[in-house]
Amino acid sequence: MPRESPKILVDITGFGYQKLTFNHKPNLDCTDKLGKDSQCLQKFFDKRALKNQDAHLGMTYIITYKKKPIGYVTLATANINKDAIFSKARPSTRDGALFPAMIILDFCIDKKSRGKTYGEYVLMWCNGLARTVSEKIGCRFIILYTKDPDAIRFYTKHNYQFAEGNQNDKFKLMYYDLFPELLKITI
Repeated sequence: MPRESPKILVDITGFGYQKLTFNHKPNLDCTDKLGKDSQCLQKFFDKRALKNQDAHLGMTYIITYKKKPIGYVTLATANINKDAIFSKARPSTRDGALFPAMIILDFCIDKKSRGKTYGEYVLMWCNGLARTVSEKIGCRFIILYTKDPDAIRFYTKHNYQFAEGNQNDKFKLMYYDLFPELLKITI
């Protein structure tokens, strides 16, 4: 089922994505509805994001809407084992066990900015970035780990699937196959 575009409730030209810097680190509230940081999004942003970026372990982007910080996303290169991909959807052209991917390491919309479709547009930006990477070096999948039920519903709504064989893990591996989008671009 093709992903539906989000209802246009915001001015998409109002979004900005700026790499996190020491001088530009806004206060964001990444806790859940109960004020808990069960996925460690707040802890990562406050304590590790800049260190990981300096070590080239992931790039964190501050998301702004009309120049106001509304969240962050951290991205990196990754891979996914072919056995984690639903067997009928596995690419059959690669001999190796691993497929190239981009990973969404952390993704948070500030608590005050949630429920306004911002997350949908940020996810579309991530998909677009992965498509761009795919054209330059190859990237077939976007992957992420989550355990939050609201996040799982969000990603499932946008055609992310659970990886096979990880049902007992605390954090669930989910993936999105870029290939259908890439086919549309080349046709």
